[in-house]
Amino acid sequence: MTDLFGRAHEIGVLDGLIAGARQGGGSLLLRGDAGVGKSALLHAATMIADRHGHLVLTAGGADGDAAPYVSFRRMLPPQMIDAADLPPAQRTALLAATRTDDPAVVPEPFLVGMAALTVLTDAPEDRPITLVVDDAHWLDAQSRAVIAFLGRRLAADPVLLIVATRPVDDPATALDATTTLTVPPLPADAATALLDSVAAGLDPFVRGQILHAARGNPLALTELPRTWARTAPAAATVPVGDHIRTSFAGSYRRLPPISRDVLLIAALDEHRAITEILHAAEIFARRPIPHGALSPSASAALITVSRTDVVFRHPLVRAAVIESEDAERVRAGHHALAVALERSDHRRALTHRAQAAHGTDDILATDLAAAAEEGRHRAETTTAIWLMERAADVTTDPGLRGHRQLIAATWAYELGDRRTVDRLLTHARAEPLAPLDQIRAAWLAEIFTGHGTDILALHRDVQLAWHGGDLELAWDILMSVASRCYWTPPDEPTRQLLAATAQALPVAGSEYRLVFALSGIDQVSHTARILAECRRALTRDVPDANALRMYAMAAVVVGDALVARTFGDEAERLLRAQGRLGLLPHVLLTRIQADWSIGHWDRARTALDEGRRLAAETSQPTWRNSARLNEARLAALTGSFEHLPQTLAEIDAEALRQGTTSFLPRVQVVRGTALVARGRYEDGFDVLRRVFDPQDPLYDPRSTFPAIMFLADAAVHTGRGVLALQLVDGVRRLLGPTPPVDFRVVDAYADAVLTDSEASFLSALEGEAAHWPWVLARLRLAYGTLLRRRRRDADAVPYLQLALAGLSRMGALPWVEQAQQQLRAAGAQTSQPGVVPQQVLNAQELQIATLAATGLSNREIGTQLFLSPRTVGSHLYRIFPKLGITSRGQLTALLNTTPNN
Repeated sequence: MTDLFGRAHEIGVLDGLIAGARQGGGSLLLRGDAGVGKSALLHAATMIADRHGHLVLTAGGADGDAAPYVSFRRMLPPQMIDAADLPPAQRTALLAATRTDDPAVVPEPFLVGMAALTVLTDAPEDRPITLVVDDAHWLDAQSRAVIAFLGRRLAADPVLLIVATRPVDDPATALDATTTLTVPPLPADAATALLDSVAAGLDPFVRGQILHAARGNPLALTELPRTWARTAPAAATVPVGDHIRTSFAGSYRRLPPISRDVLLIAALDEHRAITEILHAAEIFARRPIPHGALSPSASAALITVSRTDVVFRHPLVRAAVIESEDAERVRAGHHALAVALERSDHRRALTHRAQAAHGTDDILATDLAAAAEEGRHRAETTTAIWLMERAADVTTDPGLRGHRQLIAATWAYELGDRRTVDRLLTHARAEPLAPLDQIRAAWLAEIFTGHGTDILALHRDVQLAWHGGDLELAWDILMSVASRCYWTPPDEPTRQLLAATAQALPVAGSEYRLVFALSGIDQVSHTARILAECRRALTRDVPDANALRMYAMAAVVVGDALVARTFGDEAERLLRAQGRLGLLPHVLLTRIQADWSIGHWDRARTALDEGRRLAAETSQPTWRNSARLNEARLAALTGSFEHLPQTLAEIDAEALRQGTTSFLPRVQVVRGTALVARGRYEDGFDVLRRVFDPQDPLYDPRSTFPAIMFLADAAVHTGRGVLALQLVDGVRRLLGPTPPVDFRVVDAYADAVLTDSEASFLSALEGEAAHWPWVLARLRLAYGTLLRRRRRDADAVPYLQLALAGLSRMGALPWVEQAQQQLRAAGAQTSQPGVVPQQVLNAQELQIATLAATGLSNREIGTQLFLSPRTVGSHLYRIFPKLGITSRGQLTALLNTTPNN
């Protein structure tokens, strides 16, 4: 039955999406208040989908769901999972998420999401699938992440996801979809028709009162007539949801006592099988439960009962049942469930023990804290936080209570959950904390802002934590200090003090922490030490993606883009295989910086595009300014100047607002790069020289590396070659006798251009720049230009043609134009054969085309990029006409990934 009162528009939307799912699905979010009819629309959607021959799969949240994947667990039938051709890692993750026993490891939601996507898109193509998810506002965190993952990736597949949710205040728990439909209250005529259909013959006065009180809410219109005589006095003042709960509560209170006992137990743990509910009810009632004890509840339309399950008519029924009981009976119900589940589900039993507790219970607190630590080791961080916080609640000793709250807050910080951190920190600070806990509290108080506590005070905290025996806390604080130093550099004595402490702290086999700390605190002075540690790590097996990420960040900061790319590529591979999308944007951002310097701009473009999408998907707004700076750099290098000044001004303003002053010299370099690229050499030189001048507030030796080639170009055109040589020599002296490779390759370029020496050009061309396509192309262009000036056009043309090919592949249009001008002046061919993929494909298309060119199948590409094979195929379908080709085999020749030939 899909003929719902007043829902013609909503039914039309559902019918259209379901009918069109065979050509491509997507996701629909039904958003509305409790009782407004979302579940009825989902039921209608199920019937429509069934009529269209869809396979319908369902899931839903329940109030109190916290166990990982408990909401998602019932969505995929076991036979679908068994039939799917899943990669081993995906199958392991999906089985761990969907099995009903206690998993040894809780897998990453994004890996489970990819596995679920594979299962769904592996289903027979002649039968579309409709996924129906009710009460999404109550999904556990992992299930919510999987549902959100699917909703973003189903457009090309014959799979439609329909999700119903109440409005939520917390953006972290909000879901989005390709289509959103707000379900409003019924209009007056539909509300009247619905009321008349369920309660014909009402007294006109009562009828009017109910219509007024229900305010168009369908559940209220169907429920209030049963209880109006008892609830009417409050009709004018009680909200609709409270009216409905009062109605359900009245029906509950009129049940026989034994039926109330059983229904309370069912309400306290909705996911229990009926046999477990009855067992717990016997413990609760202290007597056998007679056959048919649930029948009165079913007759009152509060629940439906199947052979295995009890299903509440509406979530408000559960709320009404629990709210109708006093606290003592609710705690006794939790206690009965804890006893009943002790052998079959120990962790869930412990949860009920916690909810049954009244006052303090140190034995329970110890058990909860131990379970929290176990959950933490299994990567069940959300559940571990809840358990540790509950352990704190029942802890007698105030200091230990505060300590446990701080541990839970530390775990919440690792999830980026600032709201939970702030709440737990507030509670902990109200307790008499031990000295080390006071230090932890101070660290947590300023960790999200990156400022507040004086750096020297934080340094003292590092020392106190170290000597107090908490080395992990000492490193945690020092790593935070290093990050702050990276974004807002302190004075020289402070840097020296912090660096000395970093080198004195025991690393306990975790050298990545040392290199990360030193690279943030004082990368220039400790370049040799950092690079030595990084190169030693290259010879070892480093299985931890986060450690690889820190090595990559340290290497790129101190100036070895090739080493950074090696670490970054391996970290990226591991994170993709493990489905850890939260850390992936950080790795991509590090890799982007390396790829710009080297000249692998295709990789930088695609990483920037994917990183932006994943940062939004994983709620990491702090990535935004770094991403914008890289976008600005891309615009400067590719000649997209129109909006660049405004963008750079906005990045500057945001950096000043956040106190991340290290952004300022980097913005200055991009600004100068754009000026030089546009031929405004005088202005470009003046802008760039500031980052080389130790007396200037924008001075930053590390930011000079990407600026050196542009400074040299500007100097040649403005007659300031001697000054440019002096500025570059100042950086060279600062770096010492063994400067990093990033500096060496651009220094060789500057030396050749500024001295106008043919020997210097040939030396640079044959040196390290051979592995740096960007520098190599610029050297070839500059050398060809030198040869042309010396009227050696025949010698110049091969260098200019190679430069043009390399610059075209990168999309460096300002320098492409220079190469073309030089070639025309030499009387040579300047046109490039065929289509340049980098100029006609967007970043995601380029990423997919590049992977396809290596021979990967659609499924393999999809697994790597967290897309369905059909979505990959849809992209390739659009890519081929853009490139003027008809097959995958032609991609390899078109997408030459080694532009340094």
